[in-house]
Amino acid sequence: MYKRNKRRDKALAYNMGINIIICDEDRISLKINTTYMEEFSQKYKVKTNINPFDTVDDSFYQYISKNTIDIALLDIDFKNCDGIHLAKDIQKKNPWVSIIFITERAEYALEAFNLLAVGFIQKPIKQLKLEKLFARCVIQAQSMKSRRFGTNIDFTVNKTSVSIRQASILYLEKLQQKTRIITAQKQYETYETLTSIENRLETSFLRVNQSIIVNIQQIASLEQNTIFLSTGESFKIGRSYAKKVKEAYANYPF
Repeated sequence: MYKRNKRRDKALAYNMGINIIICDEDRISLKINTTYMEEFSQKYKVKTNINPFDTVDDSFYQYISKNTIDIALLDIDFKNCDGIHLAKDIQKKNPWVSIIFITERAEYALEAFNLLAVGFIQKPIKQLKLEKLFARCVIQAQSMKSRRFGTNIDFTVNKTSVSIRQASILYLEKLQQKTRIITAQKQYETYETLTSIENRLETSFLRVNQSIIVNIQQIASLEQNTIFLSTGESFKIGRSYAKKVKEAYANYPF
């Protein structure tokens, strides 16, 4: 008899990447937004599955009923429905979905935000604004996946392979020849470089200077050029990192 491996299933679900749907009856707008999502995914080195729809029909509802939706870009005006009701249908199956509304009609903004939408963009779309919303949605999606699937990171400590949950990491610190990984329960030291580990971490981790990477979920506050963790530690933000750190902190869905 086939026995289900829950740990493997969780890993597979996480490694499939972030699932994005784009719904817009305007095919030109749909193509442009699909291209933006592809470009942003490459820029931020995020694995995404992008699925554009120009009609809301049975095949669309079949898709959202069988697949997890992490991010949804929705127009509000459709011939046979409106985007607000469409968002509610998606949320029933995917309560953690990040929704961005794209429309020409500003009067829907309040109702959109009542659905806890991440953003509301009026056409014509400004690429920079959409990119910022994309980055925020990715952080939120990866954070939710981490909580749901408990993704781990592996490294070697004293010639022994160690695997820990990324969500349990408070921060990482560069030493002379090693990297120290600090969790609430324990500290680990490995010869793998801080940069090498950084490349394997989720986007919920943030490098604040040459020597420190923090779990953004552990940040209690940011004051001028210093971040304070919920555990009491504080770190100075490097000058070359300041803009990125402040933007990431401002956009993170705490």
